[in-house]
Amino acid sequence: MKTNTIKTIVTGIVAGMLLFTSCGKDGPVGPQGPAGKNGAANITVQDFTVTTWSSIPNFDYYADLTIPALTQAVQDNGTVQVFMSWNSGTPIWTALPYTFNNTPVYIMNYNTQTGFVVLQWVYNNSGGPLANDPNTEFRVTSLQFKVVIIPPAARLAHPNVNFHNFNEIKEAFKLK
Repeated sequence: MKTNTIKTIVTGIVAGMLLFTSCGKDGPVGPQGPAGKNGAANITVQDFTVTTWSSIPNFDYYADLTIPALTQAVQDNGTVQVFMSWNSGTPIWTALPYTFNNTPVYIMNYNTQTGFVVLQWVYNNSGGPLANDPNTEFRVTSLQFKVVIIPPAARLAHPNVNFHNFNEIKEAFKLK
């Protein structure tokens, strides 16, 4: 019985030595694989310029943006981010909702439905007359908007991205 135990131990030691010493990295490097995808992971980015706003009397202004990539799956588990820029030069993207502290206080917000985003310019005017449309308040002829659609799998794969910061989204998903 003692002989069987010694044989088992010796066999284990020899097998372990062969296992850890017989493999090496002595061969040539293999060929490079095919190029990968562009890193955007089915992210959709659409830019819009809004020059004209519709209004609901004594309430707010709105604009409808058609977004074919905004599916029910994205609404249920993905991410829809909307950014606005009123800069006439290089756009500086500000996440919505955005509060414009003026008298009255304005809020640029959005709602989503399958296939489109509704931009809303709401103000708190304490029952006063209808206020100016957003382009007038920002003193521009048009406002720029960027809608970013991030499918559920892409959102889950990037849990540490601040989705309210377009530059972080751009970097994380390698967008142009």
